[in-house]
Amino acid sequence: MRDPHLALALLGVATGLMTGLAKEKAMTWVLAIAASIAAAMAFPFHGVVAEQALAVTWALLILTAGASLLPQWIRRLHLPPILGGLSGWAAGSIGVASGKDAIGSFAAGLVLSVIVAALLAKRGWTLPIRIGAGWLIAIGALNATLTILPVTPGYLPDHLE
Repeated sequence: MRDPHLALALLGVATGLMTGLAKEKAMTWVLAIAASIAAAMAFPFHGVVAEQALAVTWALLILTAGASLLPQWIRRLHLPPILGGLSGWAAGSIGVASGKDAIGSFAAGLVLSVIVAALLAKRGWTLPIRIGAGWLIAIGALNATLTILPVTPGYLPDHLE
């Protein structure tokens, strides 16, 4: 759960689902996300604590997946580019802090999910996208709350208690 690869891959999938629903503007927003990743890699936050960065990533995952569940008229209010830019910035910052290979998991999740979501949205099949977004919200909430809960006996292996 504290693996940046998993967090960034799921954040990429959530961003791709949200971006793919845009149909005609999806590729423009993907380019904006790529630009924010490049900016975050060029000007990283120094002294970013891994736990805080992962908590921000899980929160962004919940917000981004939740934006996929909003009605179309709300999504047209420039919510996807803002959340996509923040997701890209988080991916770049965590990627610089944990190693550049973590950005690849964000990019893979983003590209695959935006293609699938755009194809589904073009046909008018938004239910699978919304089901996937609901699943991502649940996973993000679970991971975000498990990191702040106190450790109970039996949660960790015996040599760590």
